[in-house]
Amino acid sequence: MKKIDAHLHLVRDLASYKGNGRSNALGNGLVVWDSGFKTRLFPAGWGNDAFRADAARKVMEDHDVAKGVQLSC
Repeated sequence: MKKIDAHLHLVRDLASYKGNGRSNALGNGLVVWDSGFKTRLFPAGWGNDAFRADAARKVMEDHDVAKGVQLSC
């Protein structure tokens, strides 16, 4: 049976803004918020400050995923 990723996000620039301020990329999938809170937004090795189509394709191939449904805002 083929696998399908039903919820795929691509990230051009790992930076954001919401109620608790801005987030900025630290590298390797990590971000830091203005408050100093650090969190990982995607697994280590998937990209420093972005997760683009070429990286997604590699991850999908590594995990035998045939297709992905990209979500856009």
